[in-house]
Amino acid sequence: DCEVDGKLVNAGTVTTIGKLYFGNGGEYKHTRDGGSIPVATWNVNSNCNITDITATAPVIPSATQPFGNFTYNCPNQSVDNINLAGTLNSIAGNFYLVSTGGGSNDLRLGKGESGDLTVGGDYTQTGGWLLITGEGGGTRKMTVNKNFSLQSGTFCTSFYSGSGTLNVNGNFSSAGTFIFSY
Repeated sequence: DCEVDGKLVNAGTVTTIGKLYFGNGGEYKHTRDGGSIPVATWNVNSNCNITDITATAPVIPSATQPFGNFTYNCPNQSVDNINLAGTLNSIAGNFYLVSTGGGSNDLRLGKGESGDLTVGGDYTQTGGWLLITGEGGGTRKMTVNKNFSLQSGTFCTSFYSGSGTLNVNGNFSSAGTFIFSY
């Protein structure tokens, strides 16, 4: 077993034999394109930081693992469709979207795949594009249990034939571009 209270940087492959636990303030940093985020137990105050995706989505092998805080900040992303394929389902803390590269490069929670996302804390977007669902006819829901803050960038609930819903249980603020259906 392994408990991370500091930082674990993945620039290649992390293979676990026992249990992996990210403690209070523990950080996982995904510094590679594609690859796999390890299955772990995440303290609500731990951090999963995705930083170096350029063209291939990271694999989240267990859709049932609740992350603590989750940050997507990939300024060198060079494609317009990074699809998490419905595998990001639970963030106990906060979800931060900082960058998806330039232009209309986006992060999609899913296309035709099932799997809703619940964020236990706040959603804060300071750049990039996020789509709840893309083409493929998928029906997905994103629930934010605290505050939703779109400071910059574009947030889209549905793209083409997808059907996405956003539920916010706290305050809603938008200085960026919010699109219901694109």
